[in-house]
Amino acid sequence: MRRQVAVGGLVITWLGLIAAGCSGSRAPFGPYKGTYPAPGAITAFDSTVWYKRDETKAGAPPFLKPNSIKPNEYKLGTLDIVPGADSVVILLYGDNRPGFRMMTTSWGVPAIINGFASPSLRSFVWGAVNIPVALVQGFIPKMDLPRDLYSAFYSHKFSGGAEKRILDALTKEIARDPQVSFVVQTGDVVENGRRGGQWEDYAKRHAALRQKIPYLAAVGNHERTWNAEAQKNWNAVMGPPAQPGRNWFAVDFPDSIARFCFLDSNILSDPQDHYPDSLETAMSNEQLAWLDSALAVPARFRFIVLHHPVVTSGHYLSDWQYDDSKPAETRRRGRLISICHRRNVTAVLAGHEHLYQRTFVQKYANRGFWHITTGGGGSPLYRLSEEERKGALSLTLPDSSKVTWNAAQSVYHYSRLTIVRRPKAGEDHIRLDVYAVGNNGKVTRIDHQDLADFPKEKN
Repeated sequence: MRRQVAVGGLVITWLGLIAAGCSGSRAPFGPYKGTYPAPGAITAFDSTVWYKRDETKAGAPPFLKPNSIKPNEYKLGTLDIVPGADSVVILLYGDNRPGFRMMTTSWGVPAIINGFASPSLRSFVWGAVNIPVALVQGFIPKMDLPRDLYSAFYSHKFSGGAEKRILDALTKEIARDPQVSFVVQTGDVVENGRRGGQWEDYAKRHAALRQKIPYLAAVGNHERTWNAEAQKNWNAVMGPPAQPGRNWFAVDFPDSIARFCFLDSNILSDPQDHYPDSLETAMSNEQLAWLDSALAVPARFRFIVLHHPVVTSGHYLSDWQYDDSKPAETRRRGRLISICHRRNVTAVLAGHEHLYQRTFVQKYANRGFWHITTGGGGSPLYRLSEEERKGALSLTLPDSSKVTWNAAQSVYHYSRLTIVRRPKAGEDHIRLDVYAVGNNGKVTRIDHQDLADFPKEKN
């Protein structure tokens, strides 16, 4: 009862703030008004069906070879490799969108929100203790409640997080190493996909990077592509899909080095019930059937890129657990994991959780796949307790798989995947190196793993 009263009071307070803020705010939603398509947008799909094509602006970027199969098979094309390079290098990150400045700490407002949401009495007490701390935060310049409220209800431009330092680190990495071939972003590139102004800001900040190197992203929940206006904004800035609403596709490296399959997990998990059940079921079945077929290729490595993590010990495990009274998402999650095992997926690359997490999902002896959650690209971080981390190890997944390895850190970061082009016999490797980026821009390696190998021991 005490918790309910506290949560009720918090909800009433926030509703009051929203009402007060919205009463004087400018129109929050609108179309993207920048260059169409935005610099660096991937426009390789034949998109004449649903918008007039301007041949002076559209067309496949020079780093993408023409598609060799039908567009309705959702294969984007084949990425070029730097001539003479002995390795393929992919940079990986996600959740770069800025957020509330007060959410960048592990105490105060985040402690209250986590405490009320957690079933743990200890977390609840810690949240209650932090109520006066949160009030003090509002008067500290670096934790500026007035600026947060102004951003939320008027400007819609947030400043909390570390997007700039991550973007700077990626830019320096690409300048330093000419073998970098590809940037993978796991979703949530803007705070609200319906706000064209945010897309314009994003396009400007990332123009130099996206015109220098192929930059492909999975749609996140903050892109809100279930909304027609938000989908148009995505099409303008990131590039339109092969067919309207089908935000999934595959991209290859030559010589069957690797295939990356990008998914739309907003449809697969749909925790906020944005899609009608019939449409959600039909499109999920279509997407998973396509994935199963797309992974049946003779590639050395196979990757799945999506926003919502399939395996997590963080905040969002429940995204796959409920669909009113029907466990539809749970069944889809089990089907997705089964596809990963059957098609020998090397790794699932996800975001959504604002932290770094590396897990191994095992169903059979000496067989399984890695699951990399990389959501530390700039959004205010989520904190993960040791209790939560170890809790994932005790869970049995929908297809009877088990998590046998789970390492996590709450840190701003990006990752680097390195695939040797022509490995020696019996020495096929793909290196994962994860780099934290500090307040001063200093880059420090915090994790290393050969994704062609299995965990040496359980943890």
